[in-house]
Amino acid sequence: TVLLQTTDSGCNCVDCKEIVSGTYTGSYQLSTDSAQQARCSTGCFYTNIEDGTELCLCDPGDVEYVLADTCYSQLTQDQIDTILRISRSTVRTIKNKVVRLTFHDCVGGCNGCLNVNNTDNNGLADIVADIETVYQDNNFSEIISRADLWALLGIWSINQTIIANNEDCDTCEEVPDLEVTFKWGRKDCATAPYSDDDVGLPAATSDHVEL
Repeated sequence: TVLLQTTDSGCNCVDCKEIVSGTYTGSYQLSTDSAQQARCSTGCFYTNIEDGTELCLCDPGDVEYVLADTCYSQLTQDQIDTILRISRSTVRTIKNKVVRLTFHDCVGGCNGCLNVNNTDNNGLADIVADIETVYQDNNFSEIISRADLWALLGIWSINQTIIANNEDCDTCEEVPDLEVTFKWGRKDCATAPYSDDDVGLPAATSDHVEL
């Protein structure tokens, strides 16, 4: 655990913060564990939600940080199961589009934003709108970002396709399980789920040489 000493005499232990420069750049969550907090004689105990780095942090201090607009706590398996149960009817018949959406979102940042006016994103506007309806109607913004939801649905779509393929496979070779662990913590862009940015997507007509 690293103590980031500050020039401020008091500590404001906000639920989460984003450190935007320096060695400890990243997204941090305040611990609710009293034993962890006791390890910090000065400051408050935070954990980087992406790589697990632990900091005793007193703010404002000697690092540049911003407060996150939304602070997402650790997703539980029950929450993930509920999200998938509610969402699957919307994406069940368009799993290929969901996987494509997940890929396109991560060209330029995995930030829950897509430029639906970019011709390279043709065919994705409807699925973005449909998922957004589910996101808003079920208050998913309280527990998960759009970027995390898109990633989760992409993983689910691939897994469901593998299951369906293997169930229909009598003499062919079965597809192995997708060994991917869902990790949360992606941040939405300010205008999510839409953006005007051109992130340089490869054209849908490109062959392997052009790619």
